[in-house]
Amino acid sequence: VQLVAGNGSLLRASIRVLNAANELVTSQVAFDSDGISGAIANVAFLGEANTFYYIVVDGLGDSTGAYTVKVNTQPLVNELVYPEGYASVNVREFVSIVNPNDYDVTYTIYLRYETGSAETVVATSVIRANSRNGLTIIDPSYRTPGLRLDTPYAIVINSSGPLGATIAHYDFGNSIGESFTETTSGTWDFARVEKNPESVRDYVVFYNPNSFDVAATLTAYVNGQAFSETLIFGALRRGGFSINDIAGFPSGIYSATLTVVPVNPINQSAYIGVVASLSHYNITEGTAFGLLGDGEGGSTAGVITNISQGEGISSAATFFNPGNTPATVTLVGTYIRTTLPTFSRTFQVAARSTVRFTGESLGLSPNQPLGITYSSNVPIVASSDQLQNGDADGTTASTTAGSEFFFGDGYVDSRFPGLQEEYLYIYNPGAVGLSVAIKLNFLDGTSSTFAVTVNSRGFAEVRLDTRPELVSSTGPTFYAIDVFAAQPIVVNMQHYDLALAGGWTAMGVPFGILSDLNKIT
Repeated sequence: VQLVAGNGSLLRASIRVLNAANELVTSQVAFDSDGISGAIANVAFLGEANTFYYIVVDGLGDSTGAYTVKVNTQPLVNELVYPEGYASVNVREFVSIVNPNDYDVTYTIYLRYETGSAETVVATSVIRANSRNGLTIIDPSYRTPGLRLDTPYAIVINSSGPLGATIAHYDFGNSIGESFTETTSGTWDFARVEKNPESVRDYVVFYNPNSFDVAATLTAYVNGQAFSETLIFGALRRGGFSINDIAGFPSGIYSATLTVVPVNPINQSAYIGVVASLSHYNITEGTAFGLLGDGEGGSTAGVITNISQGEGISSAATFFNPGNTPATVTLVGTYIRTTLPTFSRTFQVAARSTVRFTGESLGLSPNQPLGITYSSNVPIVASSDQLQNGDADGTTASTTAGSEFFFGDGYVDSRFPGLQEEYLYIYNPGAVGLSVAIKLNFLDGTSSTFAVTVNSRGFAEVRLDTRPELVSSTGPTFYAIDVFAAQPIVVNMQHYDLALAGGWTAMGVPFGILSDLNKIT
């Protein structure tokens, strides 16, 4: 349970959680008045079955003001989704799962198809406490029973407890990867899409978790002009758009918004939104990346945890203003490995328009990873992409921070040093330095935990593939990552497997309530 006030509010207050409709000390199950970054007060407690709980908010002293109470509870069925799945004889596709809990969790994996029969159940299993597990959907030597080839699908994981999961998909000679999400929204923004029939294949795809049909409208914004396409998709189906196939879209790089509504307005009250992502394949370059869109309508503050420019690597950051008024944006770049000076740049993004910077145009120091924070007077959406190691990676900028994040897919083979490169990039938005714990969970239920310190408003880089816990093993090691701290943080993972000639960047699956970066001062 969190207590949050508006930007600039001076409110100071406490939260008290009671298990009876009184304010007796004997009824109190949780209390906090200290808060965390981005929240005035913050409590967590184990709720008993069939029990009512009551929240009491008390201003400290004579403090008054408006506030919002956020509550995150355990659902009867946890659901994680990644909307982009596809199998053919040329594809390798893997789902990696982490169970960070101290108890075993039962899960079922569904493939929900765009056309034909609705679904295939490809796994029902138990993942032991504090361990990593997963599923090979398809590779050259194995095909999941019942899998339909050449039919797009979404991948849905239902479980009895909270899990984290990552998809790794190898196609067109390169790869995409991203974390699964539980977030749904009726509107998803993408800072960068591309129409280029000669060289590029871009797909904006989504999963409809509702029990009724939806109308999906994809709108491209090019220098303030809008171009739209609307299609109808069924209940519990995967849907999407091939950018090259939309005749009304112009060629080039620009931003887009996916808006999805029920076909029948009578279903609006039951509508829970969809999950949407972008898959980008550059056939000429032989590179690809995948990322989840921004389902929050943008934000006035965000962070890109890592971007580089130099020998063997090129990068870009894209900023999209989906609103009707101009945005004034200030970005600050902080080098991660060195003490080079930070730099800042202020620029304008016109309404419903896009600004894109390459690492070269930003003047980045060669081969030095950089973290970027940005602020704006109106909500904007941002993403980054990089070309390196013969492939590409991309991610939507983070606009929230949390106290715990999960990554399902860690892999290092000690027999071939250097063929796997795995990094965590961590941002601390708070006003004080912070110790961040990193827990590696292995297939057999064992784990290893270490800590790193991240300076106030600073970044940290953690190279995983050289950790002694991994290089000391014999042969391949499959593991998952649980990253947690006492205050909100942002975490991204970058993975390259040079043996498979592919790589990706993924945002972590969060656990608990997220804090908006624009409320952390």
